[in-house]
Amino acid sequence: GASDAEPDFSHLGVAASSDGITWDRPASPSVSPGDCEDVTSIRMPRMLAIEEDWLLAFFAINGADEEPPIQVAVGQDPIHPSCAGAEVALSVEDLPDSGGVHSYALVRTASGPALLVESLDEEASGSSVWLLPLAD
Repeated sequence: GASDAEPDFSHLGVAASSDGITWDRPASPSVSPGDCEDVTSIRMPRMLAIEEDWLLAFFAINGADEEPPIQVAVGQDPIHPSCAGAEVALSVEDLPDSGGVHSYALVRTASGPALLVESLDEEASGSSVWLLPLAD
């Protein structure tokens, strides 16, 4: 296993298939941590189509955060997503009594895209669900 001293490089790759059985994947990743500002690892990516754009959300790990923030970037190419211009959409500190983010999804709402987040609830020994609109 990796020690804390070793770098952690999680990349985002995209595979394509015309039949759902045979998959082709480029030799190099679509997004590497070095492509994103102050990010050493990309975890739990999610994508959502909104009109002509694609949203890419991911946990942006930089080695310093105990609970990494979720960053969101906007692009127009789902096969070659980008984290350029990614902004922090959610920090665990934004959620009251949160023990961390358990899971999340990018969703469409009548008022625009949002993050649907399940956070661990330290007070209730359970979890809470939050719907957080994303800025345009």
